[in-house]
Amino acid sequence: MTVLNLLKLLNSRRLVQRLRNLAVLAALASGLFVVGVSTASAQTTLLAVQAVPALNARISDLAGVLTPKEVASLEQLSSRIETQRGSQVAVLLVASTAPEPIQDYANRVANAWKLGRKGVGDGVLIVVAVQDRRLHIEVARNLEGALPDATTKRIIREVITPAFKQNQYSAGLSAALERIDERLSAERLPEPSASANANSSLVAGLSGLDLEGLVPFLIFGTVVASLLRSALGGVGPLVGAAGAGVMAW
Repeated sequence: MTVLNLLKLLNSRRLVQRLRNLAVLAALASGLFVVGVSTASAQTTLLAVQAVPALNARISDLAGVLTPKEVASLEQLSSRIETQRGSQVAVLLVASTAPEPIQDYANRVANAWKLGRKGVGDGVLIVVAVQDRRLHIEVARNLEGALPDATTKRIIREVITPAFKQNQYSAGLSAALERIDERLSAERLPEPSASANANSSLVAGLSGLDLEGLVPFLIFGTVVASLLRSALGGVGPLVGAAGAGVMAW
């Protein structure tokens, strides 16, 4: 091999190495760009998340699909459950939970509202997204025995969905509250007392919320983890069974 050929060979190897280095740098730059765009997208989505509405009543119809008479009837049913069982059951109707999945939105609302008695953790929240045509039942951890995922799905499928398909929102919710009451009646919960009802009522000037108590709601996943997982293409499973108790009609 001549000196000239040897120099050509060395130069070609150097060229290949340089090309490889450039390829690695390009790949790194591309990856950083994608992560940057995804992170920015996630941050934008987080900023767009809806605020948790104030808890002013047991039945909050922000979607405007119930008549005052229907709201009053559902309020009485929810109040009866709290008086007889001690458990607090609230209903929230909204137009949409976008950009969040309904289960993440419901979880945020449940944790903010802190339904249930202090030390008992016996709250239930029904969230209905009318325009999304989706609903979710959020159950406190201590009521999992009375209202497991299979039961809440059955309540949605058997009594709520058929009524909602006919735009009979009050009828579906009333039937659901009755089913929930039946399940709670078979659960061994602490007996409600007159003083407890007075101090924990959902509508007695919001004194029904023990703001110092931490209610152990079943966590399907935090909104931050869910949104970052969606934006970045998956960052691990959510805690618990995501989508449990969620159904469309």
